[in-house]
Amino acid sequence: MEKYFIILLFTCLFAVVTYAQQTAIGFNAGTTLATYKMKSSDQSATSNSKVGFTTGFVIDIPVGKK
Repeated sequence: MEKYFIILLFTCLFAVVTYAQQTAIGFNAGTTLATYKMKSSDQSATSNSKVGFTTGFVIDIPVGKK
């Protein structure tokens, strides 16, 4: 787990360094899938999968010189 965290940290730092000082505008979209499973001492419940869609806009504006 710690190995994956370190790799993710270095990847994010590299992306920030190579992409700094530029204004960017973008669009993102995706899907979500939700289910639940619940257990109690003598009862249990589950749900069927529900699919949802997400969309959004991204604007990255630098606020400083560095």
